[in-house]
Amino acid sequence: MYCKQCGKQISDDVKFCPRCGAAVGVGTNEANATSRASVEQIASDAPSTTPMLGGIAEQVNSSKQHSRRRMPMVLIIILVTLALASAAFAAVYIYTTYIAPAQEEQPAQVEPEADENNETAEEPVEEPAEEPEEPDTTSEEQEQRAVYDGILNEYQDSQAQGWSNASESSLSDLSSLGLIVDTQQDMNTGLSYDTLESGTVSYAYTDLGNDGVLDLVIGVVQDDGNYQVIGLFSTDGTTTTSLMNGDITARSWWYVLDDGTILNSGSYGASNNNLLVYTVNLLVYTVVNGQLTPDRSAYMQDGEFLSWNSDPSVQEDPQTAFQEIQNAPRATLDWQPLDEFEPEA
Repeated sequence: MYCKQCGKQISDDVKFCPRCGAAVGVGTNEANATSRASVEQIASDAPSTTPMLGGIAEQVNSSKQHSRRRMPMVLIIILVTLALASAAFAAVYIYTTYIAPAQEEQPAQVEPEADENNETAEEPVEEPAEEPEEPDTTSEEQEQRAVYDGILNEYQDSQAQGWSNASESSLSDLSSLGLIVDTQQDMNTGLSYDTLESGTVSYAYTDLGNDGVLDLVIGVVQDDGNYQVIGLFSTDGTTTTSLMNGDITARSWWYVLDDGTILNSGSYGASNNNLLVYTVNLLVYTVVNGQLTPDRSAYMQDGEFLSWNSDPSVQEDPQTAFQEIQNAPRATLDWQPLDEFEPEA
């Protein structure tokens, strides 16, 4: 017989063609049965495709969900990358546009030349700029003080003689002191002889009018440490003027207050048939153009008070005004002992 597959003549008793290996004859039917059985067995042993397809669908859906979750992260990475790229571009642009040209414009540092002995020349040292000179106010003050040299010389000379020649002075304030000394008693005056003899007589320069002009104050220290004024002078730069006009023979006391004003405190009283009248006057002056100008006052008589102020808009209680003036702090001046005075000129 012949092989149906390749046509080779083969024996009747063989089951397979020796050329191509195909099953032939009775052996062919058995082989086909065997092949079908094998195929059926393989098919029964193979897993069902339906669960496989279901698993593939689940994997596809899971992949899509993971892809959606990864999308924001991808966008963030892209945005960060773009920001870094922009910053790098901006840095390069700034450097090439501004920094590099500026560095090129800077002059190159010149090394100091070396001398013949290969010694490096020293760099010149820059001298500090001179500060502008401030105006010499000391000489101007000395000139103003020198105007009062004659007055202080006369006071110093009279003090050295125990004030015995004071009453003969042409200075009204000093001649008033002479009257106290001549009587050598209280004389019912504001300044007693004992105060004049025991206290230290001193002088000080101060600008009472805040006008840039120095005024001269002569005072004697009291037991409470305050200085009672016994001479007060101003000047126009060439001549001097007494501001008190010798008003120390009456019962009055003169003080320089802390605010630069002048306080004149006076008191007097009388009694008749058990009737006592006692009065206190407090007058505050400011120095204007070399003269005393009233600023405010307070008056007390037998417990009743009155007050006055140069500013009519100021309304104050008379008793309160009286107490304020009476307790006003005295000025602390740069007092110098009169016996140590030396002329400025």
